[in-house]
Amino acid sequence: MVLHEDWQRICPPDENSFVNETLDSLAQALMPSEETWKEPPSLLNGTAGTALFYAYLYSYSHNSLHKELCEYYYKTSINSLYEGILPPTFSNGIAGILWMHEHLKAKGLPLRFFRLDIESIQRQMYECLLEMGSDGDYDTLHGLLGITNYFLESEDSPIKEKAMRTTVEILSDSAIIQASGIYWNEKQIYDSYPSVGVNLGLAHGMPSIIVMLSKMYESLDADRHVLSLANGTYDWLITQELQDSVCMYPGKIYEDGHKQLSRLSWCYGDLGIANSLYLAGKNFRNNLMLEKAQHIAVHCVRNLDPRIYSYEGCLCHGTSGAAHLFNRLYQHTGVSEYRDASLLGFRYLLTHGRHPDAKERTFLKKEYDDNDELIWVPSNSFLNGISGIGLSLIAYVDDTSPDWDRILLLS
Repeated sequence: MVLHEDWQRICPPDENSFVNETLDSLAQALMPSEETWKEPPSLLNGTAGTALFYAYLYSYSHNSLHKELCEYYYKTSINSLYEGILPPTFSNGIAGILWMHEHLKAKGLPLRFFRLDIESIQRQMYECLLEMGSDGDYDTLHGLLGITNYFLESEDSPIKEKAMRTTVEILSDSAIIQASGIYWNEKQIYDSYPSVGVNLGLAHGMPSIIVMLSKMYESLDADRHVLSLANGTYDWLITQELQDSVCMYPGKIYEDGHKQLSRLSWCYGDLGIANSLYLAGKNFRNNLMLEKAQHIAVHCVRNLDPRIYSYEGCLCHGTSGAAHLFNRLYQHTGVSEYRDASLLGFRYLLTHGRHPDAKERTFLKKEYDDNDELIWVPSNSFLNGISGIGLSLIAYVDDTSPDWDRILLLS
């Protein structure tokens, strides 16, 4: 199977101006204000994600105001490392902010970067990695693999290699081995959740482990133990395929055997699994993974119901996320069906994907209030709000590789 490396814009020329107007509206909505001062400093839910949006917007627009706003949100996020107690996590804490710092430095933007004591920080991150591993928390957003994702984005160092080898060791020691392959149980976080089982979502489960193992395999000079773990995980995953179901794989399998169905999104579902297997197959040079990814991706396209696109436009489980994942599949393979599915998603996002209460060319996210009533609220965040939507639109209209989606384990 041919894998394409260069990123190609897929936005038709006659739609370019409308996308640019939408990006201008999002950039205006994200300007510093009394509301943005209340934002947390985190990567997925706060100002570090907004810094990424303005960084990629500046690379696209060359507007110096966008560079200044990127620097403002970068400084806001980094300052928080010194101003209070933050969790170590990738999603809401220190690891994600550090990921943003490393990513923007590597991107070569003309920003004034803080001189951080990286050696000391990495020692602290390593201790957090050990603690999460001992607690059985391998989650990509909130646990062990989130810390590892930060180390993967950082410059090479002895502690970076040590962190990756420790991650592999922890995964190996905690793996459940069966004749069908290898898997890990999900850590129960909330008592109100149903019985803990196995998570098959890219955001929290088996596909994320396969991708992270493939990334560590590259960094650890093709370590055969990493390859063995990944192959066992892949073997277990493909045996969970559902029969006579619109989705090929469940989102979760609970201890009582109940299988939770999934939709097409980044966080859960076949689309995330297809993308994870494409990337892992590329990193491992594994044609079986690549062929399985192709099979799942074709199923996604041929069972695509436009009704999956809704008012919620976010990267996590909304229209922009599904559209970007189809775009990634197209960039990997050059298969026109994936491009067409992505076009469908972005066109829906731009023309129908706004709740009636949203301001022109901005988006709302849904929440439930204290009375369990559905409400629609603004969100600036990367994962559930307009920073992430904006980044997906830049990737739609630009020919620069959206390396920010390493956050989502898509590259």
